[in-house]
Amino acid sequence: MSLYSSDKTASLESVFQKCDDIYGENIFLRKIYKEDAEDILELYSGEHIALYERAPQMKVLEDAQIFIEEINNHFRYKKRIDWAVVCSNSNKLVGLIGIHSIDVKSLTAEVGYLINIRYTNKGITTEALKHLAGYIFKNTPIYALNAWVHKKNTASIKVCCKAGFKLDNTYDLKDLKDLLLLSLINPKYYI
Repeated sequence: MSLYSSDKTASLESVFQKCDDIYGENIFLRKIYKEDAEDILELYSGEHIALYERAPQMKVLEDAQIFIEEINNHFRYKKRIDWAVVCSNSNKLVGLIGIHSIDVKSLTAEVGYLINIRYTNKGITTEALKHLAGYIFKNTPIYALNAWVHKKNTASIKVCCKAGFKLDNTYDLKDLKDLLLLSLINPKYYI
């Protein structure tokens, strides 16, 4: 069967029918709601956000509300899927994780994540990334997840490595000299 078959495309499209909850030991991933605006504002309002994140720093609650609307529109138009990373014990949104740049022909997608600085170094990001990868590989025909990480962002590189991502040297990165590409191949393709 060809990688370009309509069956694989249909299977990939089915992920956009609803944003499933994904459960881990200490966290769960769920849809992002308009009621999450205060936590989103807290997540994106720190000065650290401009260091490696491509998103603009948020200043007011309205910025977060608009951002949530944009996230939901991206899902509605099948461009990307984002989940709230929520601590199981407190039910607080502490981050976001998602897939984007979904390529139906190569069956690849990029993964991105951001965790509230107050919740870093607790294993939350690694747990979220592992569970997201497991969900994507189980429920879609995606062959590989890729993470583009700034080479000075050692914390993010460690998260990817702990989640099983490996440095990928298959791309010519001359134009992206400050970025590293880490990839995780769907284990079912090793069989």
